[in-house]
Amino acid sequence: MAKSILSDDLIHEAPCAFLVTDLRGTVSYANKTLSDWLGWELGDLVSVSKLHSLFDPASRLYFETQIFPKILLDGQVKAISCSLQTKDSNSVIPVLLNAKLRKLADQNSGEIHFALFDASERTSFERQLLEAKSEAEELAAIVRHSPDGILRCDSSGRPRRMNPAAVMMMGLESAEPPQKKVSDLIEMTGERKDWFDYALNRLSENAGHVRFETSDDKGRFFEISVAQIDQTENPYASNEYSIILTDISSRVKAQNRLNLLVEELNHRVRNIFANVSGLVRLSLRGDKLKTDRDKLLGRLDSLSNSHNLVTANLWKPTELSELIVPVIAQASDNQQISFNGPDVKVGSNQFKALSMAFHELTTNARKYGALSVSGGQVEITWSLSGSDNRNLHIRWCERGGPPVVTPQRTGFGTIMLKQMLSSEFDGDISMNYARDGLEFDCTGRLRSD
Repeated sequence: MAKSILSDDLIHEAPCAFLVTDLRGTVSYANKTLSDWLGWELGDLVSVSKLHSLFDPASRLYFETQIFPKILLDGQVKAISCSLQTKDSNSVIPVLLNAKLRKLADQNSGEIHFALFDASERTSFERQLLEAKSEAEELAAIVRHSPDGILRCDSSGRPRRMNPAAVMMMGLESAEPPQKKVSDLIEMTGERKDWFDYALNRLSENAGHVRFETSDDKGRFFEISVAQIDQTENPYASNEYSIILTDISSRVKAQNRLNLLVEELNHRVRNIFANVSGLVRLSLRGDKLKTDRDKLLGRLDSLSNSHNLVTANLWKPTELSELIVPVIAQASDNQQISFNGPDVKVGSNQFKALSMAFHELTTNARKYGALSVSGGQVEITWSLSGSDNRNLHIRWCERGGPPVVTPQRTGFGTIMLKQMLSSEFDGDISMNYARDGLEFDCTGRLRSD
């Protein structure tokens, strides 16, 4: 007689667990798969008195109160989700439990045959699905309640989906996708009237995402963000785009008000400088006071110009290279001035101090130094150092001018220059009266005002 195909080896090596209990739940048979899962020796597993002791605490209660009574009542259960517990109790194994009651001939005794399938991958997949669903619901709630208009459009610019804010911005009665182009539903003025096509033309230049500001014919200002949607699930699908419409009218109006206030403040400050200059001219009249008068007026003018620059930048850090412009303007030949250095933004107080310093250096160079002769040269360099790149070194070096003589006394301009820079930069200031030309060095720390 041929050997049965259901050999012991086949059952013990099956990819699922088998076990048999009597009607009281006492284990009478288990295959090797189950013992391997739980870390039991096969003989010890069969000697476990009750099946329920193999479950984790939660599944044990579920088995005793729900699953086992149902098996005895209905004769079977199918695909019940529960968890087994390893012998050392350090981990659990999610399984799908199937069971069938088999009555013996006298109907008063019988066996229950169990088949348990490892559901670890399924449980992990279900958990990922739940997390993805929760994340999708959270994102959907954010989009639904966002004050920004959020749309999904096809390649022709017709909206496919939109949130309530977008419906309101475009003056629609419902979220039913309209058959009009989005740039016709919310029309902008000027060159960006057809702003959707404008965005598409720029997408290829900006790695699939573009953001710009514009306004509509109702006086509203918008920041518009357009991005191509990556459709990895269907690479052959036609392009679709996400659009975010942010109403920035309040921000623009506030900025306009601020600009008006700044302009008015700057106008008043310029008037103060003009009045002070007028008082200087009236108070220091006469040829004997002309030199002192001109020096003071020049310093006031330099301070006024630096104030204009920092005000135009709303007192934000200003490019250090802006200091070179008035220096070049006072040279008889642009070729006399050379400068080099990285992009550096300087806070308003430090910028004004440097502006006054450069004014003093330029005035001195025009009278006695390199800018007083046609062949003279002024080289201005700056560099950054330090772990945070905020240590600033500025160097002013003159060459080709008249021979330099160390002054017998320190003038007011030099004293003011050193005191202002030392105070603002917390660093070292040095002036070397080399015979070939004046050398000025300022080393200090950049800081925010």
